[in-house]
Amino acid sequence: MVNIKRYCKKVDITDDNFIKTCIYEYLDEKWQRNNVARLFVRFSDYSFNQIKTIVKAREYGLLNESIDYIANYIKQSLLTEKLQLRPILYYERIDGMNKKTRIIGVQEPLHQIYDYIAVNGLMELFNVRIGVFQCSSLPKKGPFYGKKHIEKWVRETKVVYFIKSDIKQCFPSIPLDKLKEKLKRDVKNNKLLWLVFELLDMFQHGLSIGSYLSQYLSNYYLSYAYHYANENLFKIRKTKHKGNVKVKLINHILFYMDDFLLTGSSKKDLKKAMNMLSEYVYTKLGLTIKPT
Repeated sequence: MVNIKRYCKKVDITDDNFIKTCIYEYLDEKWQRNNVARLFVRFSDYSFNQIKTIVKAREYGLLNESIDYIANYIKQSLLTEKLQLRPILYYERIDGMNKKTRIIGVQEPLHQIYDYIAVNGLMELFNVRIGVFQCSSLPKKGPFYGKKHIEKWVRETKVVYFIKSDIKQCFPSIPLDKLKEKLKRDVKNNKLLWLVFELLDMFQHGLSIGSYLSQYLSNYYLSYAYHYANENLFKIRKTKHKGNVKVKLINHILFYMDDFLLTGSSKKDLKKAMNMLSEYVYTKLGLTIKPT
């Protein structure tokens, strides 16, 4: 029997300090927002204009009591396992770069705070599972991180070929049942799993573009493709002295959210690797890689 290591066992998402830390992390650089001011109006005796004046003066300490009320409200909802959140609002946005139409979800601030609680609760899992060269939406791992390493790979290799593609409609196409199965396998924390599943069930289709939680869960789900590529994209070569040996089909793989890059020294090997990866992504993850 295979012993599968499970994570997040010691996380207590109902802990007061944990909840407050998530609230302050969410509020960082968001104090000025009108919807945040309305959240404080709901949990204080201040008016909207008073909240805006306090924030403009950066007298955030005046809102400590309100944050305590928010934290206690969240704690009770977690203890009783009852979330009362407004429905997510969806709208269409045309991407300025490639002119794709994307459906963006907008969550109320309270909902976003629960996202931060879920992400911080799952952080041990994310740190272990998400690959070294899975970029985007992760601290210190944005486009410049990826660009730096691609340039290094090109410099260090005499001949470099590449294949670049992406997952078709990645966020809305991620099957939540498969995602939940993987989370249940990897996470040993019933309260945390309950929260994550509740938040997932509020999405319209798959994961929601614009959600803080979705960014991390997408990287986590695609980590299975990333690790498959690193560990299984090889061919068998017959040698005179060593017999059959495994030879890697690719030199490197890099993900930028749902876009990915394979590099290698052989066009033939790269095409074979791409076919194998496409098959794995389709059969095991329920996703489709666009024809390259």
